[in-house]
Amino acid sequence: MTTSASRPILFAAGGSGGHLFPAIAVADELRRRSADRPVQIVASDRAVDRAILASTSYPPIHLPAVSPSRLWRHPISTLRGSWQAYRAARQLIRALAPAVVIGCGGFASAPLVTAAIRAGVPMCLLEQNVIPGRATVWFSRWATKVCLSFKETRNWLPASVQRRGESASPVTGTPVRAEFLSAPLDEPTTARPPLLVILGGSQGSTHLNESFLEWAMQRPPELAGWRVVHQTGAGDDVSVAARTAPLREFIDYQAVSFLPAPAALYREAALVIGRAGATSLAELACLGKPVVLLPLPTAARDHQTANARWYAERGAAQIVAEGPTPTDTAHGWQRVFPPLLTDADQRAALGQAIQATALPEAVQQIADLIEELAARAT
Repeated sequence: MTTSASRPILFAAGGSGGHLFPAIAVADELRRRSADRPVQIVASDRAVDRAILASTSYPPIHLPAVSPSRLWRHPISTLRGSWQAYRAARQLIRALAPAVVIGCGGFASAPLVTAAIRAGVPMCLLEQNVIPGRATVWFSRWATKVCLSFKETRNWLPASVQRRGESASPVTGTPVRAEFLSAPLDEPTTARPPLLVILGGSQGSTHLNESFLEWAMQRPPELAGWRVVHQTGAGDDVSVAARTAPLREFIDYQAVSFLPAPAALYREAALVIGRAGATSLAELACLGKPVVLLPLPTAARDHQTANARWYAERGAAQIVAEGPTPTDTAHGWQRVFPPLLTDADQRAALGQAIQATALPEAVQQIADLIEELAARAT
């Protein structure tokens, strides 16, 4: 006889690290609580998802996923691909008979969440951003719980969900992986130069890379006394490394394509530059790291700008707006960088302010909710 405790919990995630890492954080907590409970993460077949899951102990389960942004240019192939993805998800639901499905946002989660709804499987959603994604808004009508990171997000949900109040859409925060919550094994040495970490996100950011290089190559003395680790995204690390050879005469500068285990590097950072992805911000908030944000203006619903403004309004981040060209954005870097590079007190104030926004108990609260849903599954 199959019991609810033996039925798996499935996470529908992928498309970017920002959707996958919260799933991994909660899945790890559920595994820690009960080694007998099967927990699996279903991601898209994109290369970034394959790389991230390959670095975990979860068996790789990948479904085809088609971005709806292709619909207007390639309607037939998009609809065909979406139908194929849904059919594969439906077969997976039938084969595994999950107790609960957790949708972590993004188009990559849609096929499995749709199949779960059609099969009557209890479903919970995780939303990391201030402005929720279209998948969250649409599927929230059928979700038992919609776990929010910001109370402001509830205003973007359908009226039927808003009427159900906090019981249906609790503010839990964004779950972050355990390595961002545990105390460091060793205190960072003060003998080394301060570390500047540049994050382009799991898929990199050409504009961020180009604009920072344009600023840095014109003013290398301003970075004197600093170390830099620049996460460029796949394929850009070699180009960045070659172009920054003159800069390395002044500073220790390292370009890497991806940071598979960034927690130790984040801990050591004296300043972080990045996009305004909600998961990275939640991780940095737990560590109390001062950040300068370059929101991606083309992000769906401009949600990165909303994220950045939320933190900036609380004195927890500084924002540089992306200009039409990297040269324009470089002027923004010049406005913000020099004071932060030279004023440790200003960096400390930013770090304290962002840490005050952290919700490190998010992973525990969400795991509690999922276990309650799974216990009620029949």
